[in-house]
Amino acid sequence: MVAAVHAEDLVIMQAPADAQDRLQDYTYAVVLRALRETEGDYGRFRLRETAHAMVRDRQFSALHKGKDLTVLTSPPKRQWSKKVIRVPFPIQRGISSYRIFMLMEEHKELLKNVHTLAQLKAVSTGSSSDWSTTQILADHGFNLVVGYGYATMFDMLAQGRFQTFNRGVNEIPIELEIFSRKHKQLTYDRYVAVYTYLPNYFYVSPQHKRLAHRIEAGLIKMHKSGALDELFTAHYGNLVKGFDLKNRRIFYIENTNLEPGMYAQDKQYLLGFQQKPEAILESSPAKRQE
Repeated sequence: MVAAVHAEDLVIMQAPADAQDRLQDYTYAVVLRALRETEGDYGRFRLRETAHAMVRDRQFSALHKGKDLTVLTSPPKRQWSKKVIRVPFPIQRGISSYRIFMLMEEHKELLKNVHTLAQLKAVSTGSSSDWSTTQILADHGFNLVVGYGYATMFDMLAQGRFQTFNRGVNEIPIELEIFSRKHKQLTYDRYVAVYTYLPNYFYVSPQHKRLAHRIEAGLIKMHKSGALDELFTAHYGNLVKGFDLKNRRIFYIENTNLEPGMYAQDKQYLLGFQQKPEAILESSPAKRQE
């Protein structure tokens, strides 16, 4: 029997922002493993990074064309949902849904007496213009200060342009290590957290539909074998325990970027403690209250 001949899949992913950027380490490891897991069915592949880093909307634009970028990792963005292929698997298992506020040491007690969502919304908070979380905060009426660029947001926080800056629990340890070298007083709040279901997916160029099917097949295979759990534990370990979520005041808000049914489809892959959000995610806006 003659073995089937497969074309070589070219996988081009977003380059790190700089030599210190480690936020994509996990997703690079996941896509590499997914590609290896599917070599028997799909054949060889080449994996490389873009020539330079791009902001999020430029990533999606390049992905749509499918020449300089073929795969990216991102939370959902409404304006791109019909233009690129979403691989329907929450690769970070929902961990970035828990948002904790970074702030400067002088403001470390700022949120100690915040007990309502209305109080939290009144505090000035920063977010970069092309992030999906910016749309969520704007839709919910937060006192939002919009900046441009990743590292710039930490500079703006240190300069007092806004008082808080929400980050996923998976991002804070890495960012504290990197950005506290420049901003010595950088720290994070110990009292509150915001939960908005924020899945990260692989998005694939519409010019590479076969690659999208391949990555999905690899992810499902990894989930069933436990390989994805191993990678997740190696990169994120006990982050959730380290941030003591059970003793924080957690405010639940809807992710206005999600399409209907997205959470229900993803639920089987999420970390086990994410149960309470269903009350918000499955209710109508008229029934939700602050």
